[in-house]
Amino acid sequence: MVRIECLDRALWLMARNTFITATELAAIVGADPWRGPMDVYAEKVGLLGHEPPSLPMRVGTALEGLIAELYEERTENKVVANGFTLCHQPDSRLAATPDFWIVGENALM
Repeated sequence: MVRIECLDRALWLMARNTFITATELAAIVGADPWRGPMDVYAEKVGLLGHEPPSLPMRVGTALEGLIAELYEERTENKVVANGFTLCHQPDSRLAATPDFWIVGENALM
């Protein structure tokens, strides 16, 4: 695994655009009910302007910390926020940005 650290959200979003992420992969293989492969393509090549996050996306982002806190309470596992993108290989175009790491385990959330 290769770690790509981006401390600034704008830089992270720019770097993320060069990869196929787990979210985009779902659209590419037809598992996303709201987007398909052509949507991902149009986003990647800049045919679509940057859309602001939808209300469900904003709510999901706002609840990430609470979900992590509740997970810690229920499982007694400690979690830490993730600050980087993971790539399988240095030249890979597949990447993921987990929200949290579970401390002491080889696990993400």
